[in-house]
Amino acid sequence: MAVVFTTTGEENQLTKADIKYLENYCYQRALEADRYSLNQNTPTQSFVHEAREADLMDMYSSIADLLSFLGFPIFMPKMNEKEMRDQDNYYYITSRGSDAKAIYSQDGMTVIKGSRIASNSTKSFSSWRLLNELKETKIIDDEGIFVKDYTFTKPSTAASIVARQSSNGWTMWKNKDGKTLDKCVARY
Repeated sequence: MAVVFTTTGEENQLTKADIKYLENYCYQRALEADRYSLNQNTPTQSFVHEAREADLMDMYSSIADLLSFLGFPIFMPKMNEKEMRDQDNYYYITSRGSDAKAIYSQDGMTVIKGSRIASNSTKSFSSWRLLNELKETKIIDDEGIFVKDYTFTKPSTAASIVARQSSNGWTMWKNKDGKTLDKCVARY
């Protein structure tokens, strides 16, 4: 898969120096985020004037936001899950015979190893393909137990798989005090 960004309009035209500067800047931010392994030489950083650098930082910000929105948070640092677990940031689902625990972060909803999904599906359940993929890749075993932690990009997808029904994860996942994820987390 490849993602390509282009510009339109005279004020947004990029020179070769602009492109090299942006490429180097993006590469450095991706290294700092330590989300993916990078298999390339370090791009050389070209010189750009201070005013142009500000324009390029605006472009970088737009690129980073769009990539995150598309599900590629390349420049966003991973959350420290150990620290999150120590802070008792768990959410739970226990409906329909399921018994699942998860952590919500900027990455999505991470269902914790040992969580159990419901034993059967309702008519509203439509995530058969994903459920089968999770079973085929041994993330969920034959008894419906998560063998390892797994991060879903959306709380509702995680809730649907756990409860094996169409679900609104924002209201279905609840903390130890019974507050819904929607009440605990600010959404934009």
